[in-house]
Amino acid sequence: MRRTPFALFAAVLAALSLAASWISTAADLAPPRHPRIGLVLSGGGARGSAHIGVLKVLEELRIPIHVVVGTSMGSLVGGSYAAGLTPEILEQRVTQVDWNTLFNDDPPRKDWPARRKQASEAPTFD
Repeated sequence: MRRTPFALFAAVLAALSLAASWISTAADLAPPRHPRIGLVLSGGGARGSAHIGVLKVLEELRIPIHVVVGTSMGSLVGGSYAAGLTPEILEQRVTQVDWNTLFNDDPPRKDWPARRKQASEAPTFD
Protein backbone atom coordinates (compact mmCIF):
# COMPACT_ATOMS: atom_id res chain seq x y z
CA MET A 1 0.00 0.00 0.00
CA ARG A 2 2.88 2.39 0.66
CA ARG A 3 4.10 2.07 -2.93
CA THR A 4 0.83 3.27 -4.47
CA PRO A 5 1.48 7.04 -4.00
CA PHE A 6 5.02 6.62 -5.30
CA ALA A 7 3.86 4.64 -8.33
CA LEU A 8 1.21 7.26 -9.07
CA PHE A 9 3.80 10.05 -8.76
CA ALA A 10 6.21 8.18 -11.07
CA ALA A 11 3.48 7.62 -13.67
CA VAL A 12 2.48 11.31 -13.66
CA LEU A 13 6.12 12.37 -13.90
CA ALA A 14 6.72 10.00 -16.84
CA ALA A 15 3.62 11.28 -18.66
CA LEU A 16 4.68 14.90 -18.19
CA SER A 17 8.21 14.21 -19.38
CA LEU A 18 6.90 12.47 -22.52
CA ALA A 19 4.62 15.41 -23.28
CA ALA A 20 7.50 17.84 -22.77
CA SER A 21 9.74 15.83 -25.09
CA TRP A 22 7.07 15.86 -27.84
CA ILE A 23 6.71 19.64 -27.50
CA SER A 24 10.47 20.22 -27.64
CA THR A 25 10.78 17.89 -30.65
CA ALA A 26 8.18 19.91 -32.55
CA ALA A 27 10.05 23.12 -31.73
CA ASP A 28 13.34 21.57 -32.90
CA LEU A 29 11.87 20.73 -36.31
CA ALA A 30 11.37 24.40 -37.18
CA PRO A 31 14.40 25.59 -39.16
CA PRO A 32 16.34 28.46 -37.58
CA ARG A 33 15.83 31.81 -39.27
CA HIS A 34 19.52 32.69 -39.27
CA PRO A 35 22.67 31.45 -37.55
CA ARG A 36 23.57 32.92 -34.20
CA ILE A 37 27.13 34.15 -33.87
CA GLY A 38 29.08 34.28 -30.62
CA LEU A 39 32.32 36.22 -30.24
CA VAL A 40 34.93 35.00 -27.75
CA LEU A 41 37.66 37.49 -26.79
CA SER A 42 40.78 36.38 -24.92
CA GLY A 43 42.89 38.23 -22.41
CA GLY A 44 46.29 39.77 -22.92
CA GLY A 45 46.53 43.10 -21.11
CA ALA A 46 47.19 46.06 -23.37
CA ARG A 47 47.64 43.67 -26.30
CA GLY A 48 44.00 42.74 -25.81
CA SER A 49 43.10 46.04 -27.41
CA ALA A 50 43.64 44.26 -30.75
CA HIS A 51 40.09 42.99 -30.23
CA ILE A 52 38.88 46.46 -31.15
CA GLY A 53 40.28 45.92 -34.65
CA VAL A 54 38.40 42.64 -34.87
CA LEU A 55 35.17 44.42 -33.93
CA LYS A 56 35.81 47.03 -36.63
CA VAL A 57 36.26 44.38 -39.31
CA LEU A 58 33.14 42.49 -38.18
CA GLU A 59 31.12 45.70 -38.41
CA GLU A 60 32.56 46.53 -41.85
CA LEU A 61 31.53 43.06 -43.05
CA ARG A 62 28.11 43.55 -41.41
CA ILE A 63 28.42 40.34 -39.43
CA PRO A 64 25.90 40.44 -36.58
CA ILE A 65 27.15 39.38 -33.16
CA HIS A 66 24.55 37.84 -30.86
CA VAL A 67 26.70 36.93 -27.84
CA VAL A 68 30.00 38.39 -26.62
CA VAL A 69 32.15 36.73 -23.95
CA GLY A 70 35.70 37.38 -22.88
CA THR A 71 38.33 37.13 -20.21
CA SER A 72 40.55 39.85 -18.77
CA MET A 73 41.02 42.60 -21.38
CA GLY A 74 38.69 40.71 -23.73
CA SER A 75 35.91 41.01 -21.17
CA LEU A 76 36.49 44.76 -20.86
CA VAL A 77 36.38 45.27 -24.63
CA GLY A 78 33.49 42.83 -25.10
CA GLY A 79 31.47 44.26 -22.23
CA SER A 80 31.96 47.80 -23.48
CA TYR A 81 30.94 46.78 -26.99
CA ALA A 82 27.89 44.91 -25.67
CA ALA A 83 26.96 48.03 -23.67
CA GLY A 84 26.77 50.00 -26.92
CA LEU A 85 30.18 51.61 -27.36
CA THR A 86 31.36 51.63 -30.96
CA PRO A 87 34.82 50.31 -31.90
CA GLU A 88 35.85 53.88 -32.74
CA ILE A 89 34.99 55.13 -29.24
CA LEU A 90 36.71 52.10 -27.70
CA GLU A 91 39.84 52.85 -29.72
CA GLN A 92 39.84 56.48 -28.56
CA ARG A 93 39.51 55.46 -24.92
CA VAL A 94 42.22 52.81 -25.13
CA THR A 95 44.69 55.22 -26.72
CA GLN A 96 43.98 57.87 -24.05
CA VAL A 97 44.69 55.55 -21.10
CA ASP A 98 48.02 55.93 -19.31
CA TRP A 99 48.77 52.23 -18.92
CA ASN A 100 51.72 52.77 -16.56
CA THR A 101 49.51 54.63 -14.09
CA LEU A 102 46.69 52.13 -14.48
CA PHE A 103 48.88 49.14 -13.61
CA ASN A 104 51.02 50.88 -10.97
CA ASP A 105 51.57 48.53 -8.04
CA ASP A 106 52.62 51.32 -5.67
CA PRO A 107 49.70 53.67 -4.99
CA PRO A 108 50.25 56.94 -3.10
CA ARG A 109 50.51 56.57 0.69
CA LYS A 110 47.19 58.38 1.22
CA ASP A 111 45.45 55.47 -0.59
CA TRP A 112 47.04 52.77 1.57
CA PRO A 113 44.94 50.81 4.08
CA ALA A 114 45.40 51.84 7.73
CA ARG A 115 47.29 48.66 8.65
CA ARG A 116 49.83 49.18 5.89
CA LYS A 117 50.41 52.75 7.09
CA GLN A 118 50.92 51.51 10.67
CA ALA A 119 53.31 48.81 9.50
CA SER A 120 55.34 51.31 7.50
CA GLU A 121 55.79 53.51 10.60
CA ALA A 122 57.02 50.65 12.78
CA PRO A 123 60.80 50.44 13.09
CA THR A 124 62.40 47.63 11.15
CA PHE A 125 65.42 45.72 12.40
CA ASP A 126 67.80 43.89 10.15
